[in-house]
Amino acid sequence: MIADALGLGLGFAGALAIVVTANLFSLLPAAPGYAGTFDAGVLAALATLGTDIVDRLPYLLLLRGVLFVPITLTGLVVLLTAYGPWSPFRAISRRKDRGGARPATAAETPPSVPVRGD
Repeated sequence: MIADALGLGLGFAGALAIVVTANLFSLLPAAPGYAGTFDAGVLAALATLGTDIVDRLPYLLLLRGVLFVPITLTGLVVLLTAYGPWSPFRAISRRKDRGGARPATAAETPPSVPVRGD
């Protein structure tokens, strides 16, 4: 779909070749987000398919945006709702802090043991 949006005309086989090559390159050790290896795989597959060098970078940037930006934003939302200012756990802990320690009831206090004085 990205290749069609940019007018590259790769077809299904070309798109499949890009996916396979990019994933194989992603097996190599890389920086976070597969920076470098993923890009090299996509650019190598595009070069093999005979695309113009001017069309390769826009395809790569758009592909990166479609594949990585939604996942990263979803992870950020999950992180902020689970551990950030919108966390339900923070609200519970704030309620406990405001109330302070509650006094122990008679059933919870241990029996006193008499101590003999010498």
